Amino acid sequence: MLEELEKHIQKEKQQYKNKKQAIESKLSQMPISLESENKNSNLTRGLQESQIAFKELQMHSKTIEQSVQEIQNISQSALMNFETLKYRKMNIEQIINTMTAFQELRRILPLLDKCAETKNIDEANRHMKNYKTFQQNLICEFNKKDFEYKEEVFKKLVDMAKNEFEEALKKNDTVRLHKCTELSEYLGFSENSLDRVISVYQMELKEQLQKIENELFAKVPTNYKSNQDFKDYNFPFSQHYINILQKLAQAIGTYKDNIYAFYKLEGIFTILKKLVNETAESYINSLYKKLYNYYEIDKINPEYIHNASKQDVDRVDFFCEEVSNISNQNEHFNQHIIQIVNELIEKEPLKQEHKAKQMNLVKQNVVQMQTNNKMLEVMGHFLKYQKSYTKNQINQIIKDSPAFIRLWNFDKVFFFNFIESEESLFNIQKLHEYLDEIFFIIKNCALRALESLNKSTACAILNFISQQVIHEDVYYINEKLISKWLKRENFNTQAISFNNRYIVHNTFVTVLFNNIQMLKTYIQKLSQQLLQSVQELFPDEDNGMLIASIEEINDINDLRFSEFMKQKMKILVDQLKLTIKSQLEDLKNINFTMNESQQQEYEKGSTYSTDLKMKFSQYLNQWKNQFTKENYELFMTEFCQMLAENFERVITDNKKYHLMGAFLLDKEIRNIVNFLQNVTLANVKPCFQRLQIICEILKLENNQELQEFCTLGTGDFSRDDIRKIIRLRTDFK
Repeated sequence: MLEELEKHIQKEKQQYKNKKQAIESKLSQMPISLESENKNSNLTRGLQESQIAFKELQMHSKTIEQSVQEIQNISQSALMNFETLKYRKMNIEQIINTMTAFQELRRILPLLDKCAETKNIDEANRHMKNYKTFQQNLICEFNKKDFEYKEEVFKKLVDMAKNEFEEALKKNDTVRLHKCTELSEYLGFSENSLDRVISVYQMELKEQLQKIENELFAKVPTNYKSNQDFKDYNFPFSQHYINILQKLAQAIGTYKDNIYAFYKLEGIFTILKKLVNETAESYINSLYKKLYNYYEIDKINPEYIHNASKQDVDRVDFFCEEVSNISNQNEHFNQHIIQIVNELIEKEPLKQEHKAKQMNLVKQNVVQMQTNNKMLEVMGHFLKYQKSYTKNQINQIIKDSPAFIRLWNFDKVFFFNFIESEESLFNIQKLHEYLDEIFFIIKNCALRALESLNKSTACAILNFISQQVIHEDVYYINEKLISKWLKRENFNTQAISFNNRYIVHNTFVTVLFNNIQMLKTYIQKLSQQLLQSVQELFPDEDNGMLIASIEEINDINDLRFSEFMKQKMKILVDQLKLTIKSQLEDLKNINFTMNESQQQEYEKGSTYSTDLKMKFSQYLNQWKNQFTKENYELFMTEFCQMLAENFERVITDNKKYHLMGAFLLDKEIRNIVNFLQNVTLANVKPCFQRLQIICEILKLENNQELQEFCTLGTGDFSRDDIRKIIRLRTDFK
C-alpha cells in the first residue's frame, strides 16, 4: 500500500514538472512572435489571451502543489501507523522469548539444584551451557520469584564448585580441575580462580618449609664456637637450602601443567612470584640470618684476616664453601625451572620465533626471582671473604713452608743432597713445594668460584687471581727471593761462579731459576684445568667471558714471568762474568801483528780458542745438567751475548792487526762460536753477528774492497765505525 502511494506521489510531481516546463518554454518564445508580427492588428488581443492563459496555469500549479502536500501528509501518517504496528510486533516477540526463557529456567533450576546436592559437575556444566543460550532473555521484573530462586541455586553451585575445586587441587585431578574451572566461568567467578589455585599450593608448601626451618634451628649450633670440630661439619645450611629448593621445584613441577593449561605463561609467572617470592622468601631470609649468625661473619674484617686466629680463618673458609654450595644449588634450581617451562612452550603449536621470545621471557622472570636477588647480596660477601682468605693462605705458606724457608735462608746442608745431580732439578718436588702449595690454594679458589655456577662472581675471582694473586703477589714473592741472591757479593770462586766442579751455590741458584720455570708450568696447567672445568660445569652455554678470564691468567702472566726470567738471567750472567774475567781478558795478550813463523808456532800449540773451549766445557757442565732445557737455552743466549760484547770491547780497544792477524782473529772467533753453538739447542750465532762483521772489516785488503763492503751494507755500523775499525790495521792501504 505504501509503495503504491509513493509511486502516485512521484507521478503527480513529474506531471507538474512537465506542465511547468511547457509554459516556461511558450513564454520564452512569445517576444519573438510579437516581433515578427509587429504589424499585425490582432497584437493586443493575442497578448491579453496569453496573460489569461498564464494565470490559469499558475492557478492549476497551485492546485497540484496542494494535492501533493495532502498526499505527503497521508503518506507520513500511514508510515507512523506502520512503525507503531511494527513496534507492537517486536514487544510481542520479546514477551514470548522472555516467557519461553523463564519456562526453560523453571525446568533446569531443579536439575541444577540437584546437581549442587549430588556434586554432579558434568550435568551442572551441561545445564549451565543451556542456560547461557537464553540468559539474555531473562528480565528480573518479569518474574522476581523465579529470579530469586535462580540466585539461590547459583549460590549452591558456587559453593559446590569451590569445594570441588579445592578437592581437585589436593588430588591434582587435572580433568576435574578443568570441569570446575568451566563451571566457575559459567557462574562468573573465574577471575579469582588462579589466586585460589595458588593459595592452596602456598598453604601446603608453607607447612613443608616450616618443618625444614624447625629442623634447621633444632640441629645447627648457635654459632661456630659451639661446633668444636670442623672435621665433622657437613654444611647444614646448604643442605637445608637444597631442601627448600627441592620443595619449591616439586610444587612447581607438580602443578605446572594445570596452571599452564588454564593460564599460560602469565599463570606460570604468577605461581613463581607467589611460591618463591612470597611463600619461600621468609624461610630463605631466616636461613641466611642463621648462616650469618653462626659464622659471625660480621665480626671478621676481611682487610685484617691475616691477623685472625686459625679458627677464624677456618670459619671464613667454611663460610665461603657453604655459600658456593648454596649458589650452585640456586643456579641448578633456575635451570630446572627454565627447562620445565620451556618444555611446555615447545609443545605449543607456535612459530619458532614466537617460542624463542616466550623462552626469553621465562629466563627474565626466573632471573628476577627473589632467590636470585638475595643471592646477589650473599655472593658479595663470598667475593670479599674468598679474596681475603686466598691472600691469607698464600702468606701463611710463605711463612710456614719448609721449601720456601730453605730457599730464603739458603740451607746448604739441604742443597748438598743435590749438588752432584746430573739431571734437571725441575722434577724434584721438594725443591718447589711452596709453589705447589700456593697453586693448590689458587686452584681451589678458582674452582670454588666456578662451582658456584655464578658467572659474574666466577669472572671476578678469575680476574682477581690473574691480576692480583699471580701478577702481583706471586711475582713479588719470587722477585724478592731471587733478587736476594743475585747480588754481587754472592758471586766469587767460593760461591756462585763458573767452576770446573759442581758447587752447592750453583745448584741453589739453578733451583731458584727452575722454580720460575715451574711457576710458568703451574700457570699453564691451572689454565687448562679451569678451561676443562668450565666445559664440564657450563655445557652448551655462552662462556666467552669465563674463557677470556682464564686465558688472561695464562697469557699476561706467562709474558710477565718470561720477561722476569730474561731480566734475572741477564743479571746472573753479568755477575758470573766476574768469575771468568781473567779468561776473557787473555784475548788482550794475543799479538795479532806477529810474523808468519810466530803465527805458525802459535797455532801449533794451545790457542786461545782451544783453551777457552776446554774451560767452558767444564764451566757449563753443571748449568747444562741442572737447568731446565728452557732455562739452559736462555742462559746460553745471555752468556753468548755477554761474551760477544766482551770480545768486541777487547778487540776494538786499541789493539793492532795486520792482514794475517785479522784472519787469525776470525779463526779464533769462529772456533769459539761453533763450539758454543754445539753445546746448546738455542740459536746463539746471531749474538756474534757484530763480531763477525768486525772480523770481515779487518780482513779487507784495500780501499776498493772497503768501498764494496760499505755498498753491500754494514748493519749497525756507520762509515765512521768502519773507518775506526779499519784503522786498527797496521798494513791497510
